[in-house]
Amino acid sequence: MPFQTSTNQYQVSKYIVDPTAADSCYNTIQAALDAANTAGGNATIYVRNGTYTENLTLYSTLTIKGEIGVLGTAIGTVIVGVHTPPAAGNIVIEGVTLESATDVFNSAVAGTAAIYLERIIFEVTNGFIFNLVNWTGLLNINNAGENSTNNGILNNTGGATLFTNNCQIGAGVGQTMVANGDLRFDLTFIDCPCVFTGGGIISGNFIITGSTISIGGTKTGTIGMGSLIFGTLTTAGTATLAITDTTFETGAIQAITHGSGNQLSLADVTIDSTNNPCIGGAGAGNLLLGSVTYLNNSAIAGTVTKSFATRLETGELKIDDADNGVLHATTGVVTTLGAMVDGDLVIGSTGVNPAVGQLTAGAGVAIASGAGTITISATGSGLAWVEVTAATQAMAVATAYGANRAGGVTFTLPATAAAGTVLEIVGMAGLWVLAQNAGQTVHIGNQSTTTGVGGSLTATNAGDCIVLRCITANTDFRVQNMMGNITIA
Repeated sequence: MPFQTSTNQYQVSKYIVDPTAADSCYNTIQAALDAANTAGGNATIYVRNGTYTENLTLYSTLTIKGEIGVLGTAIGTVIVGVHTPPAAGNIVIEGVTLESATDVFNSAVAGTAAIYLERIIFEVTNGFIFNLVNWTGLLNINNAGENSTNNGILNNTGGATLFTNNCQIGAGVGQTMVANGDLRFDLTFIDCPCVFTGGGIISGNFIITGSTISIGGTKTGTIGMGSLIFGTLTTAGTATLAITDTTFETGAIQAITHGSGNQLSLADVTIDSTNNPCIGGAGAGNLLLGSVTYLNNSAIAGTVTKSFATRLETGELKIDDADNGVLHATTGVVTTLGAMVDGDLVIGSTGVNPAVGQLTAGAGVAIASGAGTITISATGSGLAWVEVTAATQAMAVATAYGANRAGGVTFTLPATAAAGTVLEIVGMAGLWVLAQNAGQTVHIGNQSTTTGVGGSLTATNAGDCIVLRCITANTDFRVQNMMGNITIA
């Protein structure tokens, strides 16, 4: 394009910067910026290829544009320094390399200016692109590449909005990206640790490589569209997050640590982690599982509250196999009864959710539980057998006693006996006597013993036998079988 060298007047701009000051150009970017600002702004500063070491003071409505390289790809305009953006308005920087030993942009002001960066290469030794702690304005990066050592991208707690598109930004682990405003990442590759707090929305698709990402505060939003995360994603605070169409490739470290008090949803997510568990945490919030594919470990920590998405294909049921539990529906939501152990059964209860429980063994019954089995068996022929050779014997239910003492045996009824229980005396040698406790009575046909300790039954022959059944708990017993001539008192 033709230009007039004597007046430095160009068809596109009169603010041209050349490191040699050739063609009557400005030899510093700052000089061109100052002149354009004095003239009223709304101008573009064209910067020819070269290296410019300047800490720029930027003005609103001015655009800095580097010289277009071969085929429009090479960036030969290098600006080295720490720059101060205007507090309000907007600025645009396009087609340059921004290099700094610390930060590219630095200000403690609570600025509202929008900063647009287009076709940028960042070379940050140890700092941030935007070290704007109190900023509230829009920060926009499009088509950017990275050649930094430690670049934390953004350090902001003022609520600034960050949009990125088609970018590879961030480097190393020496600086952590801190943001608490709205965040939108489209086709963005991020290679530094990230902590997203405060309010606002996070959305988009990105790749996080080799570093952790923490999303807390009251953040809400969706991550998806082919996102790839190589480090642990941690939720905190009351963040509410939905992750879809995303792959976690974390190797030996945990893929997700859910510590938020709100819901984290996973749908169409693949987790490739050998860590046990691959999902951990102890937040009060819910982990909602949709279609999740586990390429290695599928364990989820028992401290995590889980539920399952209800959107299922015909005949499909998604079960968290880490629980070893049973699913049931409550008001349309499928939940789990929790882990079960050997012998557990699901037991119904009228009007409330089913519960996990085990069988209880009664008299004469034994229950043995194993892995997937329950064995129920009788403990004997029905009555335990006790041969008595002592002068006295306190009786117990479900027991048969053999009276085997020449001098006789005095048996005393059990003080406690459930209705329906049975006990027996078999004569073997000598005569036996059946004594009673206070309040107890024995009935034989149409006769009864005297109630209390004064009542008794007495054998008249060594072979006399009786079988008694309790008919009223603890107090009344009936002889249902008898052999011999028994004396009733």
